[in-house]
Amino acid sequence: MIYESNPQPGRSIRMLYAILMLALAPYAFATPKFPTTNSFIEQGNDANKHATTFTLKGKVLPNMNVDKYLVYIWPYEAEEFPQPMDSVEVKNGQFQFSCNLDQPYSGMLQAVKKDGSIGKFFLEFFFVPGEECKIEIYGEELNDFHLSGSKFYRDWEAFGQFYKKEQKKAIELAGSGDEDFFAALADYNLRHKDEEGCILYQYMWLYAGMDFTIADGIQQGRFKQYIQHRKSQFNKD
Repeated sequence: MIYESNPQPGRSIRMLYAILMLALAPYAFATPKFPTTNSFIEQGNDANKHATTFTLKGKVLPNMNVDKYLVYIWPYEAEEFPQPMDSVEVKNGQFQFSCNLDQPYSGMLQAVKKDGSIGKFFLEFFFVPGEECKIEIYGEELNDFHLSGSKFYRDWEAFGQFYKKEQKKAIELAGSGDEDFFAALADYNLRHKDEEGCILYQYMWLYAGMDFTIADGIQQGRFKQYIQHRKSQFNKD
């Protein structure tokens, strides 16, 4: 997230939006290719006998005409865009996917319509071993989904909804609400610094050198390597 000493009206919010769109540009236009094996998951299970199951349960509105979702599991340190690792069929507006993982990974879903066309956006969030994620997909735009399930995903969704509400207010105020917007984010962060879902949402989508409070238990916990990776990315920039 970028701060300016004398921002022009609405510029800070527009810059934040621009950063997000640039980060997502490779996802929106990538052409998926199917792998011949689930080599990533197989290697992960062979390498770590303590891998535990991540479960995803989804609901999709019938009028979206989705046949299946391509499933991507992306090691965060990978420099190339991943191949889809699997696909899951939508039946009666529902689907379910599970796999064994040795650590949290960036996970993405991409729709395949009944006419064979591929969705232009990816739905991205963390696939966390030992957790159950419930996703409700209600549209075809980037953020047209809600997460629930275990506490990690409930906390993720709670911050996401708060962020969107505050962002909308700031945009409606045409820049005069920028200071309140950033203050609201900082206050929410401080009150929820020990919630993994809240903190990791910020690291995945908002972190660009932003200095926010994070509990030691999270900083040294199962997302330690991801947090260090994100910090190193922006330190290079």
